[in-house]
Amino acid sequence: MDKTTLDALEYPAVLRELSVFCVTPVGKEKAEGLTPSFDASFIEESFIEYREAVSMLQFYGYFPISGVADVRPLLSKQLPHGAYFLPEDILRVKGVLLAGVLLRALLNPRFEQSHAKLFFIISGISDETALVKAIDLVLDDKGEIKDSASPELRRLRKEIRSVKERARTILDSFLRDKKSKDFLQEEIVTIRDDRFVLLVKASAHTVFDGIIHGESGSGATYFIEPMPLVEINNRLAIARKEEKEEEIRILKGLSRLIAERAAPALD
Repeated sequence: MDKTTLDALEYPAVLRELSVFCVTPVGKEKAEGLTPSFDASFIEESFIEYREAVSMLQFYGYFPISGVADVRPLLSKQLPHGAYFLPEDILRVKGVLLAGVLLRALLNPRFEQSHAKLFFIISGISDETALVKAIDLVLDDKGEIKDSASPELRRLRKEIRSVKERARTILDSFLRDKKSKDFLQEEIVTIRDDRFVLLVKASAHTVFDGIIHGESGSGATYFIEPMPLVEINNRLAIARKEEKEEEIRILKGLSRLIAERAAPALD
């Protein structure tokens, strides 16, 4: 059937209307790319698949594929050495893999004969339960890297929390000290250059013992890191740097695993 005939029948409009009911980008793409067939056996096979899918959908009430992203562009190319997937991309891959795991869970032996074609299609989906669990070990549902991602990350984050507490103790002592309070523009703690600082009056910046990290636009306030805090801020900076390095190491390892397992599984 030529394009002129299809256009006269408003076939493209029919496909667009059909694609509205698709719940995945890949399904939408396939729906919009359908072409008429005159192959009786193909039509019969397709109708059987359709009938089995409707029957199983009526039995379960759902198929666990809604919201599944198209991760083909992400996984179609080889992951360069030293590169890694961003957490949000890893979660998208997890969504696809989890859909496959949940679809396989629908495989009830009672359907093996009555729904042979659909049973065969679903059973061909790779079981990536282990990879989904590996992702869950590293990332929470918001894409944040969990403390449980590695013993080293847990240790570093515990150290960061401890160092922050020590910093707050010192800062609180400055905020409570009457002499120090006379130097302060405001009794608050802020961060400059990733370091805890106090807001010191410009008139007191030469007598307040600390490192200057800048001043306000008006020049009335100086951001000063008290000297007793310097060593602690240094340790905090080192721990944060090590934390970031460990997070990247974890993401690289998980990304390699995804590239090795997920890409072939999604072909």
